[in-house]
Amino acid sequence: MMWKILLIALAVLAGLFLLSLVVYFFNLDMKLAAAMTPVMNKIYDRGKAKRDRKTRVRKEREQQAEQKTGQQAEQKTEQKEEQKAEKKMEKDTDRKTENDKKDGSKAV
Repeated sequence: MMWKILLIALAVLAGLFLLSLVVYFFNLDMKLAAAMTPVMNKIYDRGKAKRDRKTRVRKEREQQAEQKTGQQAEQKTEQKEEQKAEKKMEKDTDRKTENDKKDGSKAV
């Protein structure tokens, strides 16, 4: 029984050894790699297209974010300008009322 298992193992190893010699002699590994190139290129190109699509989407999102921040910055500057204009108007009205008070007190 033990010899039978050992004989089968030796036969399998000898078969694998002969198979490797045939592959080496006929250069079958390189022929298989050359045959697989179109298939692998399709897989690679699909991954490349996916990466390109992701980068395009990321750039679009960045541009949208920049536009939003630009709009927000414009709104802030507009608000600041409005506040400055309001303060200036308040100062002008305060000056006018002070001048009117001074003119009124001189007239008396």
